Amino acid sequence: GCPQEWIPDANTAGLWHFNDGLDPTADSSANGYSGDLVNGPAFVGGAFGSALSFDGIDDYVTMGNQPSLNVGTGDFTIEACIKTPAAPPPPAVRIVGKNTPDTGPGYNLDLSSGRPMCMARDAGPLLEVVLTDTAAIDNTNWHHVRCERSGSTLKLYVDGSLVTQGSLAGAGTLNNSEEFRVGLRSIGNPPEQWYTGLIDEVRLSTIARGVPPPPDTDGD
Repeated sequence: GCPQEWIPDANTAGLWHFNDGLDPTADSSANGYSGDLVNGPAFVGGAFGSALSFDGIDDYVTMGNQPSLNVGTGDFTIEACIKTPAAPPPPAVRIVGKNTPDTGPGYNLDLSSGRPMCMARDAGPLLEVVLTDTAAIDNTNWHHVRCERSGSTLKLYVDGSLVTQGSLAGAGTLNNSEEFRVGLRSIGNPPEQWYTGLIDEVRLSTIARGVPPPPDTDGD
């Protein structure tokens, strides 16, 4: 399950509840980076309020290339609540990220054959760290995935538990000029890694949030 509907604080670079209404992709942080729905992600019941449903064909959300969504060389946390079908998973799908495809810098949260994965890659000296959970979560339940940089360590949390970590010692900046996207890796640079399923509570923070709260057992 997912811990809670996040409340923005001074360390929130972006927060998207995807609650259907007048501004359904509104950014609840002070930055106000509302997103654009591309090709019709649908609003459905979410972990909290509404969520977006992606068809795995051409749906995604873009928040554009916003400077405050770059994380530089500092601590950060990128996280989301997700719910995926129980059908056989594709090799890789993008949950959320801001990175240059292939060899460029950035960060992202993915599913690799149904297993949560996070990646951070710098602009030089070309250090890349990829963390992948050993267990798949494509089971029609809500799950919380969190990737954070804490000092020189990259950590992956799934449903409140630290599942793996790796060293980012010596890494340069992760900054890039790509869009911050939900549900899509890249445009015109296959594989696009279209996401299939539901996404809710996307948040980027400028600190390492640490161990997430326990899942909300009263929710889905």
